[in-house]
Amino acid sequence: MNRTLFALAPFALVCASFAPGLLPPSAAAAESGPRYLLGRLTEQHVRVCAGGEASWEHAHFEAGFVWLLPEPGVDLAPLVGKPVLLEGEPAAPPPEAREPDPRQCPQVQARSDYVFGKDGVRLRREMPEASARAAAFRVRAARALGGVTLSRAGDRLVAAFSNELPVALEGLSLRLHYEGCYGKPGAPTESKSFSSLAPKKTARAEFPLTVTHDYAREGKWVPKGKLLHVPASLQIICVTPQVICDLDLAVALFEGAAIECPDRARP
Repeated sequence: MNRTLFALAPFALVCASFAPGLLPPSAAAAESGPRYLLGRLTEQHVRVCAGGEASWEHAHFEAGFVWLLPEPGVDLAPLVGKPVLLEGEPAAPPPEAREPDPRQCPQVQARSDYVFGKDGVRLRREMPEASARAAAFRVRAARALGGVTLSRAGDRLVAAFSNELPVALEGLSLRLHYEGCYGKPGAPTESKSFSSLAPKKTARAEFPLTVTHDYAREGKWVPKGKLLHVPASLQIICVTPQVICDLDLAVALFEGAAIECPDRARP
């Protein structure tokens, strides 16, 4: 099981090419593993600790939580902050990608899905065990992914995902993650699954604007009772051997889709 940078500002999902176009997979590619990667491209750094002090070094790009190794001529900088469609192959991560020594780095107490970076916190979402994955990915071609939308329609949020890949996406799910408004509650989800999504086809799903979750236990951080949760991010999940789906987009990135918590302690 595995895996977004908290939202900074709305953006337009546009399609632009920065490298040779994507090609249909060959039979050899199907047998050798993933050829495509979907994720939100960010610039990340490695936490390096010495003498109890932490610094951020080894700047690099990631799509989702996958370290990217662009080939010469592939310019990823214009795609930072956007969901991307990458073509290439899994690769061994560089030596600097190793986790910091816990004996040297100061420990931070936080939720298990929090990943701290130089520019803030990302949320590592769970993925099905059968999903394709990689620690690093060698990028031969890259472009913005333009087929993801999230908008309000009355008392619902409507998500849509268009398959811009040359292969069908098997085991596709659109999953909306919610975060609690008060106290320190958990993070419930709502999902809609599709057995397969062919190239150039679109999957759509509707989700509630808010959900409540009934917490049975009492404590300092989680009050007993039903607590209100609002949408936090839209995750695209797939179980397709040729495609790594590590795509989770904060709701605030979609203009007009964010829901504010009401000014009250309980729903």
